[in-house]
Amino acid sequence: MHPTKFVSILQNVPMKPRSAWQVFIREHLKGTKTTQEGLTKSSTELSAKWKALSGHEKQKYYTIYESEKDAYEKAFAVAVNNASPKQFYQENLLRKKYKLPLLVDPKKPKRPLNAYLSYYQALRDSKHASMEGQPVAEQAKIVGRLYKELPESEKKIYKDKANQAMEQYKKQVAEYNREAEIQRINQREISSGNWSDDASWHAQYKDSAWIFAGGMSYDLTEGDIVCIFSQYGEIMHVLLVRDRKTGKSKGYAFLQYEDQRSTILAVDNLNGATVLGRVLRVDHSFGPKKHKRKDDEEESEEEGPMMNVAPELIEVGEDEIKEKKKKKKVESFEDNEDPMAEYFRKKKKKSKHHKRSRRERSRRERSRSPSPRRSSRSPSHHRERSPSPRRRSRSPQRRSRSPSYKSRSSRYRSRSPRSPRESHRYRSPSPRR
Repeated sequence: MHPTKFVSILQNVPMKPRSAWQVFIREHLKGTKTTQEGLTKSSTELSAKWKALSGHEKQKYYTIYESEKDAYEKAFAVAVNNASPKQFYQENLLRKKYKLPLLVDPKKPKRPLNAYLSYYQALRDSKHASMEGQPVAEQAKIVGRLYKELPESEKKIYKDKANQAMEQYKKQVAEYNREAEIQRINQREISSGNWSDDASWHAQYKDSAWIFAGGMSYDLTEGDIVCIFSQYGEIMHVLLVRDRKTGKSKGYAFLQYEDQRSTILAVDNLNGATVLGRVLRVDHSFGPKKHKRKDDEEESEEEGPMMNVAPELIEVGEDEIKEKKKKKKVESFEDNEDPMAEYFRKKKKKSKHHKRSRRERSRRERSRSPSPRRSSRSPSHHRERSPSPRRRSRSPQRRSRSPSYKSRSSRYRSRSPRSPRESHRYRSPSPRR
């Protein structure tokens, strides 16, 4: 992996500021080109100036440092959270090569504590008397001795807690690896070019514009849901499932888009997103279940097309349609934005009129002439030619009679030099003066 061809995860992250002192040096050395000796000298002078500054004067540089630090942390969090497992793998390969600190994927599950470390954590949280004021190495010895002295019944509590956390960790790791494997397969198919739309799992819902959204906060209303999901397409209908008795939200809804392709964008981008502290579950759907009608029950309005979000349709009469067409025609002729449009229309009209008048004039002249000559282009005027080249070839007598015929010797002039006598013989007589 070549560094020049590699795009880092942190390419859009600004440089991390070190301290307010660094901000002070950067401000005073900005735009100056110095050698190593000059830099050492100027740093010594700036150090004396920095020490001479009062606390109020230094506060300016501390404020700049804090703002730059916040901007760096926000940009770093965005870059790291949006990176895929494959990007982390490639980035850390290059960082190992150049002995740089490795990046940690925040989405990767963290390994839980075992039974011993869980007991250690519990003692630290409870501020055990034997651990107060002791260094870390001494604390580890004390905890080890106390853990050995614990009865099996108390140890079992920490072991069960650790086993439960480990089972949860294994599920999270399997989910994380599954997403990484899906991304790897997608990348391999794209690079090879052997892919089609039918191979995608979205294809089985190609005739449905509905999606299911679950895991939502109970405080979200229909308007909030439309605001969240409308960024990927126009929503026609939203059905937030509520409790029949209390009317409170149950935390899931069905949405219908105008375009089916919007469902693919919503599922790919919003599934797993966090909204108000809860993780959304978004998937394709064929819509809410329809109410089963009995034989004597009439069709309800709910069974028709549901569009409680889409704007109302306006009925347009035939007269209004005709007026709109006329306006479009007038607007097409009166194009004030293009000053050359009128000129080209007149030129085109003039050329059409000129061609038409020329055709009429030629037709009039042909009708006036008493004995019209046979057109040279008429098929009867031309002599029929034999397709056989043998029949078309002329006889030797005709070739000899033809004035334009020349023999082969006369057609191809010899380049060999002639004798003076021969040249005199073939020279044309010059007229006498």
